[in-house]
Amino acid sequence: MKVSLNWVKQFTNIVLDPKELAERMSVSLTEVETIEDFGEKYRDITVAEIVSVDKHPKSSSLLVLKLSDGSGEYTSVVRNCDVKNGDKVAYIKPGLRVPDSGESVKKCSVKGVTSDGFVPSGRELGLNYDHTNVLKFETKVKPESLLSEFLDLDDQILEIKNKTLTHRPDTFGLYGIAREISAIQGTKFKSMDWFEKPDLIKPSNIKEEVPIEIIDESKSLCKRYMAVVLKDVKVKDSPLWLQVLLSKMGIHPVNNIVDITNYLMLLTGQPSHAFDYDKVVSGDPGFKGTALIKVRMSKKGERIVTLDGEKRVLDNEMLVISDNTRPIGVAGVMGGRDTEISSDTKNIIYQVENLDMYNTRKTSMKLGLFSDA
Repeated sequence: MKVSLNWVKQFTNIVLDPKELAERMSVSLTEVETIEDFGEKYRDITVAEIVSVDKHPKSSSLLVLKLSDGSGEYTSVVRNCDVKNGDKVAYIKPGLRVPDSGESVKKCSVKGVTSDGFVPSGRELGLNYDHTNVLKFETKVKPESLLSEFLDLDDQILEIKNKTLTHRPDTFGLYGIAREISAIQGTKFKSMDWFEKPDLIKPSNIKEEVPIEIIDESKSLCKRYMAVVLKDVKVKDSPLWLQVLLSKMGIHPVNNIVDITNYLMLLTGQPSHAFDYDKVVSGDPGFKGTALIKVRMSKKGERIVTLDGEKRVLDNEMLVISDNTRPIGVAGVMGGRDTEISSDTKNIIYQVENLDMYNTRKTSMKLGLFSDA
């Protein structure tokens, strides 16, 4: 489990240096295996403003960018992408390394045009999967700003040993770890209002309910299952702060719906999952106007393609989430590919569940499938 100290600071001050804090945690809570200086690979990478965009004279697949980082102007040759004058981008000067690959940036000639440095994509910065476009910033950040400061990348990440916390489910999320760090240091702890007082959050402007039926056939293994349908969602990239936070915690951002489920899981220790509502009902031959979600034991020989693209063969001791006929998720482990959130998703089923941890772990071991959940 990874712990971002910058994230912890939202709940309590950090008064100990990371090494001393790790030692104190190892004595009183859990073993800290490593301390990672996450911002080290971003040091000296700056924010630059695009001054001009021109086509490469010898290649239609390349662009020539003129950049200013406040201390000088530079030229960078990039792949053809969606950029314009005034856009703010990251700029890696010669001698520095690309965060994702570790490759050293060099001044070079690209088909006869000198490229002074490198303008990276989100993937090359190690912050998301996008490799089709350079990473652009929507805010009024000033050129020459350090990327590490602007994106809160200067952070210490503690890697703690999960097995030492199996008796402390209250520390499965960062919120619980932050509370423990507060106690270790003797510093004040700030609670989240919505977590302590859930009644503060009330739905509003509900014009139409979408019918859904939940059947729990395995109450001994699933003490509680909750789901809600959300209509007319817009699937897009998450805000950059969330992409950065997930990257620090070792999770690749996907889209705003998937990312918020992972964010809440990391924060609270409660796994959650979102199904595409329309994919659930369109793939269910028994659909009669009401979406059905069933928590049940799998049948021996049942198959499901999980989100990682692998076909899994189930036995009769595994708990699954299903519709009328087919599994759409392996409970507590991973959802199914057939009902995953995609760019054309409009309606979702958002679910949380309270599962028997021993059965979940046994299922995970049998399938050789280990997820963050």
